[in-house]
Amino acid sequence: VLKHVDFLLHFALIKSQSVLNSTLHHCTLTDKPQPTLSVKPQSSVFTGDTVTLSCDVGQLTGWTINWRKDSNPESTGDATKTIKSVSVSDGGVYKCIAERGNSYSEYSNAVTITVKGQHSLYTFYTFFNGRQLCVC
Repeated sequence: VLKHVDFLLHFALIKSQSVLNSTLHHCTLTDKPQPTLSVKPQSSVFTGDTVTLSCDVGQLTGWTINWRKDSNPESTGDATKTIKSVSVSDGGVYKCIAERGNSYSEYSNAVTITVKGQHSLYTFYTFFNGRQLCVC
């Protein structure tokens, strides 16, 4: 599997067996990076919570991050996507892909966000012989 290859290119302009111009260039050929997608605080949340997705391309610079939800384009820009006050419709499978000029990375790993209905708070009363013993 190709990961990183260094090579030299020698360019020479030759006319009538005379070298008019010669240059030597160092080139690096690298595989497409694959971003790592992570989620905080966790991938299973309740409506109203905040979720932050982070797309890490490593130490490579100059990349623009494109976000996908259920394979549909979501937004473009930052390596961090924060969803405040999530709703059930925010649930789905998220991925990111990095873009720089006409070059694209591989897609990141997928993260599935599951959104459950809001926390329910119940008050329980325990009675014995008509007397309240505890509120739980």
